[in-house]
Amino acid sequence: MNNCVPEYKKDAFNCPHCGVFAHQKWSFIYADELCKSSFIFTLLERKGKFNIQDTKICVCQRCLEHSLWIKMKMVYPISSSAPLPTSQMPEDVKAEFEEARRVLEISPRSACALLRLSIQKLMPYIGGSGKNINNDIKTLVDSGIPKDIQQSLDCVRVIGNESVHPGTMDLRDDLEMAQDLFHLVNRIVEYTMSSSVHEKVYNKLPRKQLDYIEKRNST
Repeated sequence: MNNCVPEYKKDAFNCPHCGVFAHQKWSFIYADELCKSSFIFTLLERKGKFNIQDTKICVCQRCLEHSLWIKMKMVYPISSSAPLPTSQMPEDVKAEFEEARRVLEISPRSACALLRLSIQKLMPYIGGSGKNINNDIKTLVDSGIPKDIQQSLDCVRVIGNESVHPGTMDLRDDLEMAQDLFHLVNRIVEYTMSSSVHEKVYNKLPRKQLDYIEKRNST
């Protein structure tokens, strides 16, 4: 599945409205010569019209919603420099992730807090309770998760906590750190959800085959 953030003049990307990877149609925005001051726009080029400089509109060919671009930057809907959620992310986790994307440019600190919440909502899917992230991480460590996943989880946990409680980290303007957390959350989801899926499928194998595999592995 494609996972491509919106990019100026690109003919296909994940729509900022419907989220689907789809063809995008670009057009100039035209205004009537007599209505320059009122900025009455039309998408149709006609005699007596002029295109508004450095401004384009992009229409998703799946949902037909539009995005507005000024000087090669998407200004509607609000753009985000954060990566899109991985396709394996559960819907309720994705809701927090997407909200964090929407507020990232305005408040990196708020985005970090929402990403911590997304990890808390992920926990019941991967063997935790979702009540105490620290305890859930310990449970996952005991189950054998790799060290880099443990460290990623603790990064999101600690930085998310620091963003809402007085601490030693000032995250109000730390956009880069917040951006990094998005990548960590995607990495956590990709590893843990893939692991849980293969375990779920594996446990559905016939008991006879499971016994054989266990005996094979023990010799």
